[in-house]
Amino acid sequence: MKIICAPEKNQLNAKTIGDTGFNKFDFEYDFFVAGSYAELHEQMSNFLNTPLIVMAKDSNCSANLFYQLGCDCVFAYMKLDFSTGTTKDGVKGYSGKVTYQNGAILLYDVVGGPQLISAD
Repeated sequence: MKIICAPEKNQLNAKTIGDTGFNKFDFEYDFFVAGSYAELHEQMSNFLNTPLIVMAKDSNCSANLFYQLGCDCVFAYMKLDFSTGTTKDGVKGYSGKVTYQNGAILLYDVVGGPQLISAD
């Protein structure tokens, strides 16, 4: 399933966690999906408590690089907040966060098909 996130409101961060010699990355992908309509509410509620594998496109869109969060052994999970916005800002939609922990950043080049270019 594909979600279209609002432009200029999404970011992936990876911070090191754990004891020395046992470190790994703690990933957080923050995103915003604009709108308030039945199909969006249903789709977003289906993501809650669901094990996920998320492909997040790099901010340099023309590079066709994607970051993978989650795998068949350690899934990613999504947390969501919804707001109707205000009449002043007019921003309505879901703010979300995908969390995942892994020992490496998984980056794919999709020109000519998905190809893993770094892994643990």
